[in-house]
Amino acid sequence: MNKQLQEGDLNLIKTKFVISAFMSSLLSFKRNFARGELSQFQSLTQVGNESGISEADVEMYCEHLQALHNDFTRRFHDILSMILLQEELLELQLNVELKARLSQGYQQFWLQKEIPEFYPGVWSVVKSIVTDLLTKKRSQLQIVRHGDLRLRVTSIEPNIDRLVQSHLGEPSSFR
Repeated sequence: MNKQLQEGDLNLIKTKFVISAFMSSLLSFKRNFARGELSQFQSLTQVGNESGISEADVEMYCEHLQALHNDFTRRFHDILSMILLQEELLELQLNVELKARLSQGYQQFWLQKEIPEFYPGVWSVVKSIVTDLLTKKRSQLQIVRHGDLRLRVTSIEPNIDRLVQSHLGEPSSFR
């Protein structure tokens, strides 16, 4: 784990993965050790074969592994608890079933039960953007800077040339 965390191309996603994998390994070692499976501990396997390992020693080693896991949980709480939107976005992009539903339209896509359930980080960002669009921008009538709400939620394209022609006056007869 130490070498993996010292690599030059390390980012938060890799860091979280490396730490989580190591912590899972600690719990796996503890479970295996409690069952008497010492294959992951070569030195203890030799000692166990020669003189045996007492129940008190097994319990002490298991407590040590649990304490180490708890220490990692405390030290790396911020990294382990962060929501990585990149992971959720990647999963969302690779979900073939949801891609097919996207063809039914954006509104139907985002209103599915699965989206907030399986992708809570992405859902909260999308929800806040849509809420912001529907409330603040509309109530402040900042149409010029942000675009008309009706144009944002429909696929109708405005006929700009016709609008310009309707606002132009009659051509002047003076030359």
